[in-house]
Amino acid sequence: MPATLTLDARSFAVTLRILTPQTPRRQRTLRRIPSLLGRDILSRFVLFMEERSQRVLLLEPHEADALSLT
Repeated sequence: MPATLTLDARSFAVTLRILTPQTPRRQRTLRRIPSLLGRDILSRFVLFMEERSQRVLLLEPHEADALSLT
């Protein structure tokens, strides 16, 4: 899937591979594959997908708490 990674003022075109493990063995393998930023970094943020603009945002917890989503 084509995607754009934007860090500060720089953008990079990347191709993402979406994996959907079908077996327990493949699910275990997927857990060992590192993410682009590292799961230890990503776990500090709230992942927010905004479909209208086709953006994925990493918000700090207090930013996500301030959103009125209910």
